[in-house]
Amino acid sequence: MRKRVFQTNILTAIFVTVICGVLFLTVFFSFFTNHISEDLELYAQHIAAALNSSAEDDGIFLRSLHTSGIRITLIDGDGKVLYDNYADPSRMDNHLTRPEVADAIRNSSGESTRKSDTLTLRTHYYALLLDNGHVLRLAASQDSVFSLMLKMTAPVAAVAGLAIVISYYLARAAAVRITQPINDLDLSDPLSNDVYEELSPLLIGINDLIIALSGKTEELTKHLTDFSALADNMQEGLIFLDLNKRVLSINKGACDLFRVGAKEVVGGNLLGVSRNLLLQEVADSALAGSSKEALLEADGRTYSLFASPTIGDGAAVGCIILILDVTEKQDAEKIRREFSANVSHELKTPLQSISGYAEIIENGIAKNADIKRFSAKIHAEALRLTALIDDIMRISQLDEGAKNAPVEQVNLLALAEETASIFKESAKTNKVRVTTEGAEASISGVRTILSEMLANLIDNAIKYNVTGGLVAVSVETKDGCVVLSVTDTGIGIPKEHLARVFERFYRADKSRSRDAGGTGLGLSIVKHGAQFHNAKVEIESAVGKGTAIKVVFPSP
Repeated sequence: MRKRVFQTNILTAIFVTVICGVLFLTVFFSFFTNHISEDLELYAQHIAAALNSSAEDDGIFLRSLHTSGIRITLIDGDGKVLYDNYADPSRMDNHLTRPEVADAIRNSSGESTRKSDTLTLRTHYYALLLDNGHVLRLAASQDSVFSLMLKMTAPVAAVAGLAIVISYYLARAAAVRITQPINDLDLSDPLSNDVYEELSPLLIGINDLIIALSGKTEELTKHLTDFSALADNMQEGLIFLDLNKRVLSINKGACDLFRVGAKEVVGGNLLGVSRNLLLQEVADSALAGSSKEALLEADGRTYSLFASPTIGDGAAVGCIILILDVTEKQDAEKIRREFSANVSHELKTPLQSISGYAEIIENGIAKNADIKRFSAKIHAEALRLTALIDDIMRISQLDEGAKNAPVEQVNLLALAEETASIFKESAKTNKVRVTTEGAEASISGVRTILSEMLANLIDNAIKYNVTGGLVAVSVETKDGCVVLSVTDTGIGIPKEHLARVFERFYRADKSRSRDAGGTGLGLSIVKHGAQFHNAKVEIESAVGKGTAIKVVFPSP
């Protein structure tokens, strides 16, 4: 407001100064012009009266006159110049056509004004008809308006500059005087101000507005606090955008995902959060008025993006982007699909074998000597099928958490020795030696699950060993943890398969696994059993050197 008041005053002063200058020049020029015309007329009349009454030659009389700045010309009735005090009459052309001369011959007097070619001078002419028929003409020059303005530029500019400087300080003082009371208003308590009477309605309105907004502000602050607390404690990411894709709000979950700080990106474009094209696409779709969903892969995890428009007055005014971590869900879905496919495949193989042998026996194709062998095959495949179903059911129970299983203190070394003794015959058949060693250590767990874990580890170590090989089972306490180790000197596992050997139905050597009668679920049962006991499984292996698997149980 102060700036506007100041500008108005200074512009008014400049405008008034310019107008006054123009009016002054106009009035001055008009006055000077009228003064010259009147002087020429008066001089002409005096000179004409003297010539009409004098018997002396007109030229001699005119030469005796002393006039400064006035040109005197005597012209006969035919337009010939008889005398001129500024030029040689013999060199001058006929003046009969000059307006003032022609008017004088017709009307006894004539007057005219002519400008110079350069527009810097104006010449006034006044002519009178003498008694003898001659024409007396007087002329005087004056500056034109243009020339006068040029000559007056410096003084006028000086006056205008002085006026502007004075106006500047006066305008600034007036602006301060007018706006200072307004600047000093205490808007927190509008009714306490003592200012212009014209501002009273405004202050009353502001006071009413403050009272009304105070309640709304408290309510909005509470809602904002609740929302911020909720949003920041969400694991999911949440981003609010306006119609120009400017970030209005972003919660901690989204900041952690995109590794940005809220202060850095709020108020900026969504590109400041992430340049991922998929994120930009869902935002564009939502801002266009259509909800959009997509899956985003980042840092080895899978996120589901949900973008929905925020509607105001029937049109999108922004959008909300919700980001959910669905990695586990996607992995579980992948495992479920793979599990279904693998179960179908694993069940189909023994069933086909059983069906084939049974069909041969049923149709009488098999010889009596082969029936016993075929029956043994059917029995073996049935046992394999039963073992497979048992393993599947056991993994399902472990997935569900084995809620009803009894938890007790288990001496792990004693359980290892007991389980190893079960595989004496199997070890003898495969020409493998099984040893157990270590110190007694008790853990809190489910005996049956721990026994199955040990059984699967020892069974695998025997099956995938070499003739004359060794399976060493040990129990030790290290750094407060109980470590169960099963080490063999067998064929080993290639490095590229180590990360997947604990997956269901995964076999590093499929042909060898089937020949050994494995179901492909042994190590998966070990993994699930370890998870049930909050233990960690570690594996080391080298092809041709053997495999070592450790289960590290946390300290009790």
